[in-house]
Amino acid sequence: MPIARSASPSIDLRILLRGIGQIVLQANALTGALLLAALALTDLRLACAALLGSAAASMTAVLTGAARHDVEQGLHGFNGALAALIAALFAPASLAAVALAPLAAIGAALVQRAMRTPLARWRQCPYSSPCLAVTALWLPFVAPQHATDATAGMALTPSSVTDALLSGVAQTTFAQGAWAGALIVAGLAVASRRAAAFALGGAIVSTVLLLMLGATGALFADGLLGFNGALAALALMSRGPRAALAAAALAALIQWLAMRAGIPVFTAPFALASWVTVAVARRLTFGEPDVVIRTPS
Repeated sequence: MPIARSASPSIDLRILLRGIGQIVLQANALTGALLLAALALTDLRLACAALLGSAAASMTAVLTGAARHDVEQGLHGFNGALAALIAALFAPASLAAVALAPLAAIGAALVQRAMRTPLARWRQCPYSSPCLAVTALWLPFVAPQHATDATAGMALTPSSVTDALLSGVAQTTFAQGAWAGALIVAGLAVASRRAAAFALGGAIVSTVLLLMLGATGALFADGLLGFNGALAALALMSRGPRAALAAAALAALIQWLAMRAGIPVFTAPFALASWVTVAVARRLTFGEPDVVIRTPS
């Protein structure tokens, strides 16, 4: 007599890693493992926070009746991982971060569940908006100060440009440095070499546009000009190069406006640009025909 499968999946390491992999829109456990390695290379606490956040959000999704397939594909883990990463980075003290990270991850999971109906009506994906919504509830009270040398310059050599672009890909997970970026590009390539190419292409478009608009060399060196473009290109990859690069350019413009206003927006430019580009593409038949996104992060 066959044994019926449980309606609720158990949360195992593969699901947690897929949740981390979904930060870059890939439902691949090996991608998640390489992203985790990039975080550990930056700071071991970030790797722990990402795992904790993915676990807390995935378990919350299970307890609130999320679809089994979505949980198994990590679609409920990545916002929790991102929320926990922001808590680890910006909480005023280590003990506060330990307490805040799981709470933020659970909150992100609940917000994502609440957004399910309107997003389904609009045929849109949540991207990182649940994490951003939860972060907006506590971050203003912390008022983090981002120390950046606005006057710093940078010599543009092939090596420095490569390092900056890889650092931009690394910033998609809040990791830092060219080596971390190389690990993330490798993680993307494991799931899809096309995805790796689109991420780099989006980072290039965003970085070039922001430099033309007057961004500083310090931001360029830290990779803070490329990550929104990389994520936007990944989100629109299924619609072809024109839509993907248009989303990357729009993300850069939104990021530039936020920089001018002095507002810390994290990945909000990526989410907003992706929503707008998808809506415009559907209305104007811009890019490839409407398709179901394989991993709707």
